[in-house]
Amino acid sequence: MWFLDEHPVSNSDSSQPAASSNSTPHVWTRASVEARMRRVDLDLLPKIIFATSPTVTALLRSDVTRYLEFRFVSRCLAYTTVPNSPEKQAQQSDGSTSITAAPTIVQVPVGRSELFKTKLLTLRQKRLLGAFFEWCFNLTVDDNQTPIAGAPQNGSYDAYAIRPFREFLREQHNLDDFLQEVITTNLALAGENIMTDEAICRIRRLLISMNRFGQHPILWPLYGCGDLPQSYCRMSAVFGAVFCLDCQLVSLRPIETQLGDTGNRPAVDNIGSGPTRSARQFVARLSNGHEVRTTCCVIGADCAPQQWIQTQIHRWCARAILITDRSLYPVGRKPTDVSILAIPLSGRGEAELDPVLLLEIPVETARRNDVELFVVHVSAQIRSASLDPAQLFQPMLNRLFELRAPEPCVEMQSDTSSPLPRVLWAGYFCIPDLSSVETITSARTNDPRFSSSTGFFLSPGADSSFDMDSTAIAAESVFRDVAARLDLHPASNISASTLLTAAGGSDGPRLSTLTSSNGTLPTQSTINPYVSLDARWDGLLPPRPPRPEDIISGEDDQGTLQTSASPDTA
Repeated sequence: MWFLDEHPVSNSDSSQPAASSNSTPHVWTRASVEARMRRVDLDLLPKIIFATSPTVTALLRSDVTRYLEFRFVSRCLAYTTVPNSPEKQAQQSDGSTSITAAPTIVQVPVGRSELFKTKLLTLRQKRLLGAFFEWCFNLTVDDNQTPIAGAPQNGSYDAYAIRPFREFLREQHNLDDFLQEVITTNLALAGENIMTDEAICRIRRLLISMNRFGQHPILWPLYGCGDLPQSYCRMSAVFGAVFCLDCQLVSLRPIETQLGDTGNRPAVDNIGSGPTRSARQFVARLSNGHEVRTTCCVIGADCAPQQWIQTQIHRWCARAILITDRSLYPVGRKPTDVSILAIPLSGRGEAELDPVLLLEIPVETARRNDVELFVVHVSAQIRSASLDPAQLFQPMLNRLFELRAPEPCVEMQSDTSSPLPRVLWAGYFCIPDLSSVETITSARTNDPRFSSSTGFFLSPGADSSFDMDSTAIAAESVFRDVAARLDLHPASNISASTLLTAAGGSDGPRLSTLTSSNGTLPTQSTINPYVSLDARWDGLLPPRPPRPEDIISGEDDQGTLQTSASPDTA
């Protein structure tokens, strides 16, 4: 939805702290906005990444970070009613704390380093909040970062574990209503009715992510969340994976339906002379007309037949993407700052749902004098797809932005006195939460040909939460199911030299496809040109890529050292 007419619309660059009276307002047109947005990827389902999380662990183990760049989510904002300043509080004879009539956007501190620099809190509030951070950080937890019941450090926690979190903050840590709201909504990213056990896990996740890669605990991929699967594809392609680009899966059929082929004979790979671990089970037809035989097949839930997954969808994600002309909170903002803002939202049917999350990302500029633009992602959990995201978000967006369509054929001069950023374009849609889809589909499909026993797996899709952790956990579950089907097991404690001597090489192109230094094809080596996955796998996910010394595969008859990665693919 455009909020710009075909005719020019004037808008001052109010992202700057101050503008001179004789400054010329910038004129935005649809063409100029479209030209700037060609440099931007718009995520359909954006996710934040905590610095200490299963997602980061998987990125580091797989070494795909060489293909990725990140920014810190450097500002945590809150839309709330702010207590009076300490000076005004001191003038009150009764000692009560009054609040301003209208809520406003403020930046809240995350961690102790920001806590004592902020002017938002009184000295007493800083001490109480700092003490809570320290208590939360020092809890005795298990390997899953869950507090251990009965531990000496967790005495006050055990009594409130299944009680409302705000009750725990008020009675055990003497935090006032303002601090309770900031901690619950903006730090835990939770609803008002969240229980203490879940809220503490969320707060600890934030605290243990501090100072791992920098002073901020949350990361954002520079080119969007879609860059993560692309980086895995690039890494796997280096070591022999094949990708069929610009085509889709049209159909999948059991192989025994093909001209009497029962699928029981050993399948022979195109790249090797020995039989594979199991026979081919499926024929996948692609949109480019090609057919691929495969032993196992893993498809995403979004590619599965609708009747398989319809009954497993219990939650949706309402989305809005906005293009705005200025920041929600320009005070002290740097050009590369990424901001998050959590706001409670009613009208979704359930009070325990997480708040709406706004993620504000600056559009990259090509020149220093380019006027700033911002992309704002709005995400909210809903229980029914019948809710219209535009109507659901309208009351909240009206408080934060200027949503005003221009009159036809009239050039609009922007109101420079308005503190609200103006929306230039907006898009609204819903995405189903596919995280609850079962990987084992035989019970759902009533067709034994499509089950884990035959090598068919259904991968759950993305969920409606704000982070990627559930995706990493689901990926591990699918990988272990496939590994069990292929009879892959972690390697025993064998040295790398033993592995190379026994198997030679690594996962990658076959030796005979490589040329020696003099340009001639080497003769086929008598050793196996591959190190199998289970020969190097330590049992953790994802498997580590081969080391440079692991891809040495041996010498040919002329004494030339051969490797399993060719210059064209490495």
